[in-house]
Amino acid sequence: MAASGVAQNISLSTHPLAARGQMERLLRGELPSDQIDDVVLALHEALVNAARHAGGARAVDATIDHACLVLRVWDDGPGFPLGPYLRRPPQVMAERGRGLWLIDRLTSSCEVRRDRRGNVLIMRFERR
Repeated sequence: MAASGVAQNISLSTHPLAARGQMERLLRGELPSDQIDDVVLALHEALVNAARHAGGARAVDATIDHACLVLRVWDDGPGFPLGPYLRRPPQVMAERGRGLWLIDRLTSSCEVRRDRRGNVLIMRFERR
């Protein structure tokens, strides 16, 4: 996945472990290793959340260009406002509830929208 001036749209697995491996392979040599770790963790959290709350992801894709990587995860869940999950840190001893908060900290920006394919979590990572 060369970072040319033309953005490439790449479909990824909807299964967390498979998607993690695909993302690591795609980004090797494209981004610094610490940023790859951030991207892989954010993708994993998004897919686990989709499985837990929406019956699984319907589709996942990545677009990369010279400036930015964008990951999109679609599901058929009811949708949700992102704000409440980002404003307060999770409880220290809680076993769950960190996913969206963590995604917000790992990405340059994130948002939830509804489009013709369902709900979509859009995660942007500016190149460092």
